[in-house]
Amino acid sequence: MKVLVWYGPLLKALIPPLIAFCLIIFYHFRYYAWEPAWHWFALGIFYTHIFEYLDHRFAMHYGIPGLKWMKDGHREHHRVFHRQNYKTKNPADLWEISSSWYLFPVLLFIHYFAFIFLLPNKYAVFAPMFFLGVVLRFLTYETTHYFSHLADNFFDRWVEKIPLVRQRRASQDKHHFRHHVREEINFGFVGRLLDWLCRTLFPPFKFRRRH
Repeated sequence: MKVLVWYGPLLKALIPPLIAFCLIIFYHFRYYAWEPAWHWFALGIFYTHIFEYLDHRFAMHYGIPGLKWMKDGHREHHRVFHRQNYKTKNPADLWEISSSWYLFPVLLFIHYFAFIFLLPNKYAVFAPMFFLGVVLRFLTYETTHYFSHLADNFFDRWVEKIPLVRQRRASQDKHHFRHHVREEINFGFVGRLLDWLCRTLFPPFKFRRRH
């Protein structure tokens, strides 16, 4: 089916996190209470924003001992999606957009049990809202990032019809394109706050050449 050709890699990236979150919720509701605290939901979003920036900049680009496979995998992503091939409809290239399907679920389980067992017991009731923010923030990233690299897709055609959102999406896409041109800038994807704070935001500052 043509749908699976264009969107199969995206489904591979989205379905495992949703399954992992459902398993966590099933476990949590069996053993713990919960409270609908929306500030914890927002905190989960912001935490994931910070984690994404640090993971992208240091693990995927500069490299962390013991995590060389992450840098190698991301290097392949940049090799495929270079300046002239930033957007593509080549089915083989589309599988290089997202991370391995199991990576986020593993990280989600680790973070959940760290949250439950390392924080005081009184905070356990906030875990579902916190990780709902984490998962929705991640799914937003995976979806918009995927469509940034898929040429002539229905999502961007639909967004083009919405005022303000259209401009925001175009700005996001341009921001990420510049990262694929110069890998030492624009590490954030959904937002630019951390790029601005950490001085990695375009217009470029003076960077030393990396070998």
